[in-house]
Amino acid sequence: MTRFDDKKKPGLAWKPGNTLNGYATEVTNQINSADLFFGVWSELIYAMWGGIEVLADQDVKTGRIAVSAFQDVNFLVRRPECFCVGALS
Repeated sequence: MTRFDDKKKPGLAWKPGNTLNGYATEVTNQINSADLFFGVWSELIYAMWGGIEVLADQDVKTGRIAVSAFQDVNFLVRRPECFCVGALS
């Protein structure tokens, strides 16, 4: 485990280039803004089966067509000790 130490900006761990303490990061709006996930992502197994189901639905009143696609996916953590969840407070 590396220790964060930045004498120029103490407490600021997020660096330009989307790194956090030297590790690559990603940002999404699909989780709470205060939640953090850290892990060895190669230890996360995802399995997809079946085909992609594509549905087209026409709205007769407006003439618009809505297209939806669905894929069955399952996730498994191979080694739970490779992941941690944190929250900003």
